[in-house]
Amino acid sequence: MIGALIGAVLLGISLLNPGAFSGLRSVSGDVAAPPGELVADTRSGSTKILDEIRAFWRAGTQNAELREEVELARIRLQEFEAVAQENRELKQLLQLDQDENQVVTVTQLIGSTSTSGRHFAYLGAGRSQGVEVGMAVRSMRGIVGRVLEVGSISSRVLLLSDSESVLPVRR
Repeated sequence: MIGALIGAVLLGISLLNPGAFSGLRSVSGDVAAPPGELVADTRSGSTKILDEIRAFWRAGTQNAELREEVELARIRLQEFEAVAQENRELKQLLQLDQDENQVVTVTQLIGSTSTSGRHFAYLGAGRSQGVEVGMAVRSMRGIVGRVLEVGSISSRVLLLSDSESVLPVRR
């Protein structure tokens, strides 16, 4: 009862004169600051420890996953090397020359027959650029036809979409 009475008196004084207990509040704040800082440091330190334990646990899991990935990469590399070796041997047996697949020229499509029953294209490259009759013509999407006629600076191509088109291939 006495504590409640003292508390009511102090509350009344602080409401009537808010600055009356400012010195007492400052002293109590100064006294409580060091233990408060210690508690805050302990709390953040324990959080850091828990974070480091979690990071260590994740690192172990991540390490195991990376080891599996490296092992798969090694297996794929060995498979790739075996296929590359087999390709070299087969090319040697077939006596394929690597120079056969060189690009002769790069040019533009300068015309085509869109209304005709036959499907032809006209290219802006001819004999002077190394184009010859029978050569395959390809775009970024693949083979589009073969050269039928060659002029000095242009050529006519029979497109694969033409019903008479036959493109010779080597197996």
